[in-house]
Amino acid sequence: MNQILCIGDIMVDVVVHADQLSKNFEFGSDTKSEISMRGGGQAANVASWLTQVFIKPFMVARVGNDAMGDFLINDLDQFGISHTAKRISDAKTGMVVVLVDKSGERTMFPDSGANSGLGVSDLPELTGFKLAFISAYALINPASRNGVLEIIKVLRTKNIKVFIDPASVGALQSIAKPEINSWLAQANFLIMNFDEAKFLTDEYEIEPAIETLLEQYKEIEFVVIKVGAEGAYAKRRGENLIFEKSIKQNAVDSTGAGDSFTAGFMAKYLNQLDSQDKPDISAAVRAGNELAGKCVAQIGARPLVANQ
Repeated sequence: MNQILCIGDIMVDVVVHADQLSKNFEFGSDTKSEISMRGGGQAANVASWLTQVFIKPFMVARVGNDAMGDFLINDLDQFGISHTAKRISDAKTGMVVVLVDKSGERTMFPDSGANSGLGVSDLPELTGFKLAFISAYALINPASRNGVLEIIKVLRTKNIKVFIDPASVGALQSIAKPEINSWLAQANFLIMNFDEAKFLTDEYEIEPAIETLLEQYKEIEFVVIKVGAEGAYAKRRGENLIFEKSIKQNAVDSTGAGDSFTAGFMAKYLNQLDSQDKPDISAAVRAGNELAGKCVAQIGARPLVANQ
């Protein structure tokens, strides 16, 4: 049974892995690189990593009526991800160029393309779903914003818990903070990195940032803040702050690390829902760290092998 919805962006990632990106970059000339093309997009990445922990996700997204759209739909099918990936005839499929340096750090140049216009009509029959992941890229995109907000309303009426990831500081900076706050207030859970938390709260330490988020968004049950290779913090309203250290890995590419963490966290949380009134947040963070460790040890944002 499909139990987790993933709603938002699906992209083609063109990954450029070059040791010289951090220095001696040859503008106007050649820089030796390894280049690969893979499926990407935050929501689709989360869905693909969910399959690695034996969750059957459902992906709600849009692609262009082009070869890249065929590529992405085939990719979802290979992973066994159910979907309503609509083909939009007058739009190109979304793409992002990802530059990765020798430390594994990545810089992205996205073109959202057909990732626009999502709305309630894109949803499947909602019976059986318990959780939904929503990428804020779908809210940042003005062509999808109202439709995704309507989706959230429908999910809440069906008692489907909503996770929102604010996406990225670079994308959020074009939106007024009161507008962003109005979106995030609709979530049950927030999951983000520390840069996003600092941007949203103007706090530069973890605990004050989490406390501010819980104060700003009164219906949020808990907040998770990822701190990269160090691990992640989390706090459920009214409880103590917890921290779980990440598993040390030889990182080659951080692309998709946050998305894989989210998948591991959500899967563990979901698996506890039937047996516990209050799922163990520490265990969910550890599961997120474990899956993120597998992600950074490879090149690309998706698992290399489908696990259906």
